Amino acid sequence: MMLTYQLDHTLKGHTGTIQCMAVTEDGRYLASGANDGTVIWDLQTMSIVKQISSNEVRDATTAEYILV
Repeated sequence: MMLTYQLDHTLKGHTGTIQCMAVTEDGRYLASGANDGTVIWDLQTMSIVKQISSNEVRDATTAEYILV
């Protein structure tokens, strides 16, 4: 059996190439980092929770969620 995939959603928030992503263990949130900043997404609503511009932080090149 051959698996097939199709696009379900497109998240728009970055203007440049995404360099890293991480999803929370429960699958609720996604963090994506690019040279234009970092975006935290709510994957249930497919909306931006927080956007941090590259003026506020350095370029994100790796991402990892840690439960605290």
